[in-house]
Amino acid sequence: MQSRLCFRTQNEITTPPLKFEMRHLHFLDDIQIFTELDAPTWLTSETTTPGSTMDDRWFWQEHVLTLKVGESINTDFRKITRLE
Repeated sequence: MQSRLCFRTQNEITTPPLKFEMRHLHFLDDIQIFTELDAPTWLTSETTTPGSTMDDRWFWQEHVLTLKVGESINTDFRKITRLE
């Protein structure tokens, strides 16, 4: 069973999971730290129907999970930075 759309199951993760920080661009005190295993479902689109207009898996898979340590990407309201 795949875990949280991270392309690796927990058994396949031999290195620590990728770690991210997410900061709101307007509410500067709103900071979340998460890994590829416990990312917010709105970001992973885990609970949306594949192919629907709310399906943003492409952003998670092709942009967030490919960040190198220290790199960032912005959404409309948040900045996501890879920590580890």
